[in-house]
Amino acid sequence: MLLTEIPSGKTTLFKVQLRQSDIGRVIRRNGQTIHAIRALLNSSASRHGQRATLEIVE
Repeated sequence: MLLTEIPSGKTTLFKVQLRQSDIGRVIRRNGQTIHAIRALLNSSASRHGQRATLEIVE
């Protein structure tokens, strides 16, 4: 796994590079796990007046 942070004004893009075999573990059934991770990320960012986006890359 490789995590890259790309700040841009009030928005930060987080790119997570995963192996094909790990993508299923992160997304899980119906995307529940990735939705939870994005919710935590956005909650933390909004506390600091920021926005955050999470992108999964193979």
